[in-house]
Amino acid sequence: MIGQLSAMPPSNQIFECGLFWGTAGVAPADGVFFRLTAAGLVGVMSYSGAETVTGVMAATLPANSNAKYTIIVAQSAVEFWLDGVLGGDLDVPVGQAVPYQTLNLPWCAQMRNAGTVVGGATVKMGTVHITQNDL
Repeated sequence: MIGQLSAMPPSNQIFECGLFWGTAGVAPADGVFFRLTAAGLVGVMSYSGAETVTGVMAATLPANSNAKYTIIVAQSAVEFWLDGVLGGDLDVPVGQAVPYQTLNLPWCAQMRNAGTVVGGATVKMGTVHITQNDL
């Protein structure tokens, strides 16, 4: 997917995009997605509400500039790429057979607030491309 933001989000503003079912005001309970907060960009794998998170891939992102975000999902691991550079990867935790519980997840994007937000950031997403391979 291609994304652009007007500024880094302020405290308590959270942007998430990837494969999950969006629910107003709460973190995705199942899926794989990017999460952008005032602390930076991370990759998240959520299995029935249990999150596994990469380290911060980028502490800041350039304003008003397009970037390419890629998530590669395999049965045993998930990779998160930013502009063609591997930002982080997560192995599926012991006790899980796959990265997320739901078999067919849609692409989704959501902006939510964890508390009072002063100011805010605007995020534009486009050119979303999803490919599923079967081996």
